[in-house]
Amino acid sequence: MAHEIFPVKQFIPRPALCRKCWTFGHPEETCTNPPICKQCSQTHPPSDPCKTPPKCPTCAKPGHAAGTLDCPKYNNRQQIIKFAYENRIPIAEASKLLSNPEPARPPQLPRMHPTANPDQEMDDLKKEVAKLRSQIETISVHHPQTNARLETLEATVQVIQEKIAPLVELPQTIEKIKTDMTRGFESSHEQLANITALLQATRPLAKPPDIQTTSTTSRARK
Repeated sequence: MAHEIFPVKQFIPRPALCRKCWTFGHPEETCTNPPICKQCSQTHPPSDPCKTPPKCPTCAKPGHAAGTLDCPKYNNRQQIIKFAYENRIPIAEASKLLSNPEPARPPQLPRMHPTANPDQEMDDLKKEVAKLRSQIETISVHHPQTNARLETLEATVQVIQEKIAPLVELPQTIEKIKTDMTRGFESSHEQLANITALLQATRPLAKPPDIQTTSTTSRARK
């Protein structure tokens, strides 16, 4: 841009933190809470700098101010937003995935023993099956857009393949055009050669005698 090179990276917004009460969930334009200091979490006239020991109003922990990465809540929110933007998923879904990073592992089914009570074994199996069904339903609820995104991705791949197909066949098409042009040139050259040979084989007709010259010669003889 303007004969200069600038680094480009993905835009990841900051967490939407109210600048009036320093909590999440609403902007300062609609905030009905009294304004508090981002440094000490107290209500006092604005002063720069605040001389009260720092205490974050967002996480209620001392040692840091609000709106910084030192705040656990702010930092966690920032990580969720970054994960959502990098993976192109909703922020709510990213929050659920980060809160449960480990996938649900299927429980080990109890082994059947010949000496065990069959009714008790069946009850245990039914409980484990119920747990599996619950896990499947949870995955379906937490990831409702996964199938939609997969279908969209498959459709995009198919469109790309259709657009690339003519490019893949381009060398064969060019070779066919060259062959057709060569055959056309050879046919035209052969036709020109035939026409030239025909013209060379054809002799011009003899010139008829001049009538005026013949009459003059006859008079001179007389």
